[in-house]
Amino acid sequence: VMGSKKLKALAIRGSRSPEVANPEALNDIRRKVLDAAREKLQSLSNYGTPIMASLTNTAGVFPTRNWTSGYYEKYENISPETLKSRLYKRRKACYGCPVACCQITEIREGPYAGTMVEGPEYETLFALGSLCDIDSPEAIAKANEICDRLGMDTITTGNVIAFTMECYEKGILDDRDTGGIKLKFGNAEALLELLPNIA
Repeated sequence: VMGSKKLKALAIRGSRSPEVANPEALNDIRRKVLDAAREKLQSLSNYGTPIMASLTNTAGVFPTRNWTSGYYEKYENISPETLKSRLYKRRKACYGCPVACCQITEIREGPYAGTMVEGPEYETLFALGSLCDIDSPEAIAKANEICDRLGMDTITTGNVIAFTMECYEKGILDDRDTGGIKLKFGNAEALLELLPNIA
């Protein structure tokens, strides 16, 4: 109806807060909803959105090696349990959210030690991980941090790199095209080297 009347927007102006007829009932409902969300979404709170990887890999729809497979045989290396035990430092919530699914990651040892990043989220995990056959949680987190710093979307970036890796492996691209970077699936150092070049 609004569209047929060519109505573009509704503007409401006021200076008072809306009055609630029954504040106690509203608080009771709010409390029940928050408690139910916390209970039902506990795995999301504990592991963040990477918990979705468990479901998608089991179902055979976890994006792998530029979408040529839906099952990642090295999944355990980048599973949410692995991320939590090796990288997660603390949880973070969006404003007013009872779930707090965001994970703050810190790499404590190895070549990427000192890296801190919010994530990786599920999409970043597959795009910079299984899609490129990268099974190092630390390399994925480092790539996530580099993308964030350079203002690059991790999903798009991972898809472009996975496509390029497949082209390289099939001989469509060679070392002259990549500036000498060996863009084979599973080459985490090549992925990390490519990120600043893309930016």
